[in-house]
Amino acid sequence: MFLPWKDNNPTRITPWVTLSLIAANVAVFVGELLARDPAAVFGTWGLVPARILDGGSPVPLVTSLFLHGGFVHLGSNMLYLWIFGNNVEELFGSVRFLLFYFLAAMGAHAAHILAGPESVVPTVGASGAVAGILGAYMFRFPDARVHTL
Repeated sequence: MFLPWKDNNPTRITPWVTLSLIAANVAVFVGELLARDPAAVFGTWGLVPARILDGGSPVPLVTSLFLHGGFVHLGSNMLYLWIFGNNVEELFGSVRFLLFYFLAAMGAHAAHILAGPESVVPTVGASGAVAGILGAYMFRFPDARVHTL
């Protein structure tokens, strides 16, 4: 796995939505660490394909995006979001960036549900949304140089 640590594509804005998403993810993760029963948190707020298809609450379609399975899961998602999200936010504008983030997540959820419609295992994390941001970055900034470890 390559870990990006910077790119050569500076921004001229403060990426408030990107920073807010990172802060929200970190805050929710702290809540997970403080929870008495993290498995119950995942079971309630994680995305369970079978439950969604059986007419369960759609709330986990959003809440699952802010839950993470550990420090590495959270850290890698937030690192990628920071490196690539700031440029995509500047390109799209803050409101359209936020909309794109959630649309990418919903696309990832749809693919996951289609791949395992009977799954009762909760899915958590921002990886689908971050993958959408990475795709937009690669498409719009094909000549950008990304430095990796």
